[in-house]
Amino acid sequence: MAKFFTNRCFWDVDTKKLDLEKNKEFIISRVLEHGILKDVHELKKVYSTQEIREVVKKSKNISDKTATFWANVLHIPIEEVNVCSKQKQFLKKFWRF
Repeated sequence: MAKFFTNRCFWDVDTKKLDLEKNKEFIISRVLEHGILKDVHELKKVYSTQEIREVVKKSKNISDKTATFWANVLHIPIEEVNVCSKQKQFLKKFWRF
């Protein structure tokens, strides 16, 4: 993978071994979770908005807070975001009031 993003996103990974297509979900989720504005701009040059939306919807590698933020930015109904819906289901089962 070429040097598209800052080191803050991939501090624990050898970026030379990352493939933009094979590791698409990993790369997108890392940038959304840990990236700065420059990283997001680079992400949008490499991946389509639809590809980014799909990762926000199904990724288990981004926090609930990050998923909610990007769902709002990308106009994704919160019910379609995997992380958020699982979190809500867990809370409903755990708390009985």
